[in-house]
Amino acid sequence: SMPARVAASFASALPPRADAVEPRALRPQPRPRAPVAQTMLDHRSAMQTLATRTILAVEDQPAARRLIYHALKDRFRLLEAGDAETAIALLEREPVDLVLLDLHLPPDLDSPQQGLEVERRVRELPREVPLVVMSANEDPALREALLARGARAFLRKPVDPERLLTLLEELLRT
Repeated sequence: SMPARVAASFASALPPRADAVEPRALRPQPRPRAPVAQTMLDHRSAMQTLATRTILAVEDQPAARRLIYHALKDRFRLLEAGDAETAIALLEREPVDLVLLDLHLPPDLDSPQQGLEVERRVRELPREVPLVVMSANEDPALREALLARGARAFLRKPVDPERLLTLLEELLRT
């Protein structure tokens, strides 16, 4: 139509305005940010998944139990046992995803027997539950025997809280 042709020729005769906006196709497009956002979502999802995982911490020393509790409380559901009997009762009653085990438990703190009994019960569970052993015991034969029977790690006490958290996150992510 005539008015449209006049408007088109009139618009092309004018110099471009200083504040004119380029057509969208000609503007440089920002790089997509989805991968970063997706990475953050994946990380958040992984953290939420870990938060639903249950760890049984078997440790007779209250100070060591507090250290474990503070290191893990924001990432995992935590059950605590101060002796083998309590640990075994919790294993029978609760769905546990990982056991953190001190070998020297009451009544005989000089012997690893109570801890080894808990370790045996973990191995007898109907599903595989990762076991991380913590001990000040430096007996290499005991360490090797536990690892050969399926313990995922053997940590020397005192345990570094950051190292413990990193290890447990890695073990439970898989």
